[in-house]
Amino acid sequence: MLWHNANGFDFSPVRPFNVKLNNIEREVISIGNGMTTPRDLVNDEDVRLVFTLLAESVGRRLRESGFYCRGLAIDVRDNGLLHHSKQGLLNSPTHITAELIEAAMALFYQIYDWQRPIRSLQLRAEKLLPSNQPIQVSFFTDRKRRERNIKVDQTIDALRRRYGYHCIQRGILHCDPEMGLMDLKAIRADQLTLPTNN
Repeated sequence: MLWHNANGFDFSPVRPFNVKLNNIEREVISIGNGMTTPRDLVNDEDVRLVFTLLAESVGRRLRESGFYCRGLAIDVRDNGLLHHSKQGLLNSPTHITAELIEAAMALFYQIYDWQRPIRSLQLRAEKLLPSNQPIQVSFFTDRKRRERNIKVDQTIDALRRRYGYHCIQRGILHCDPEMGLMDLKAIRADQLTLPTNN
């Protein structure tokens, strides 16, 4: 069995993520999305555009699944295939797209110095909490702005469910139509990570 597993041979059936295994409900522990871009990213504005796409997809899936995330992780791969990653805790649990974008950019500024153009980005929400439980937000949080952002996300989600993904877009996504108007959720370049049985 160990030899088969070490060599990538697994004959067990594929199971959906919410199936019970040995009478234990396996939970989703992260929700992520990543993309290899159709061109090299050469500046912070390019990176913000891609993180906006990724955060929209991850945020929408967090809301649909009924989760907040307390942690965020990013992966950056440059055009020389060097890999950089960083993760961190958020000030407050969230599923708000705007907060995910800003947190991803803050992590990006900590790890990348633009020695080479970027070819691939990934954004992953971690340390998930059920969204029906109360959360403690920072004392310094602008509550009105946060509530407004929640309503914006709910409205965008409702419009897209009814009229399709392209019925409403953030302005930054029109700066590069080749990348900015992709519906990453439809492409499903995503991961639902399950805990391992260690």
